[in-house]
Amino acid sequence: MKKNIGVWLDTEKAYIITIEDNGARVDKIESEIESRLRFKGDTKAYSRMGNQFINPATNITHKRRHKLKHYFKSITNHLYEA
Repeated sequence: MKKNIGVWLDTEKAYIITIEDNGARVDKIESEIESRLRFKGDTKAYSRMGNQFINPATNITHKRRHKLKHYFKSITNHLYEA
């Protein structure tokens, strides 16, 4: 039994196409990656934290990296049998 797998992905979703002798299957994986987070009171450069203003770039980068890691792990779990 021969099995071929193809992957199409972007930051929103991934499609995994599996073709085997008995037919084809398409699995869709949604990512949880948010392209832009903004909270009430935020400006472009700073966000409000009580009476303080902080630059959220580091926190946003860290969250995005964590979600990317989880997203790619979900995709690779579908590819182990290839």
